[in-house]
Amino acid sequence: MHHRLIRNLDYVWRLEAGSKLTCVIEKDIFAEFQEKNLKYGFAMAMKEFHETVTDFWELTTKPDLIRNDDKSYNLCHFWTNFEIMHIPSFQSISYKEFSDFVDATGLIYTSRLSDGPIRTIGVMRNFKTNEIAHLSDFGYIHTSHSFCPVLDRCYCKDGSMNECTDAFSKEFVKYSNE
Repeated sequence: MHHRLIRNLDYVWRLEAGSKLTCVIEKDIFAEFQEKNLKYGFAMAMKEFHETVTDFWELTTKPDLIRNDDKSYNLCHFWTNFEIMHIPSFQSISYKEFSDFVDATGLIYTSRLSDGPIRTIGVMRNFKTNEIAHLSDFGYIHTSHSFCPVLDRCYCKDGSMNECTDAFSKEFVKYSNE
């Protein structure tokens, strides 16, 4: 979040190469995020492979929203191939401390720890639930994964949602593009 090209922006929208939006966007999403003081937005949540996050989970604070009753990780994480981020929030001291912690564990260099679980734990540790938005009416396809709301302005119509997206969508702000 410190690259010179985005350093002075308020928001950035990450959309992975090869991804497709499947719904017409009818609003200025950045103005809406600013008006509602939203810090993070996601379209989908996925399950991570257990073996890739075990060591990280043991080392970090465990946010309640991704913890099972037995305190184990439910493996749900934000799918970071489509996300909107409030840059100043990700440049904050508390988020920087979290990033430094992740770096100091060395796990990003020695294991297959992906950015999704890292981002999820960082966001949940640093932002309130009313600052996190599920982009519930933005259709999105990336490789074999998709999130498809059933809306007239979407060309996908399957209503696909997985258990993690469904669970997370109940916890965070419902961002509507209509």
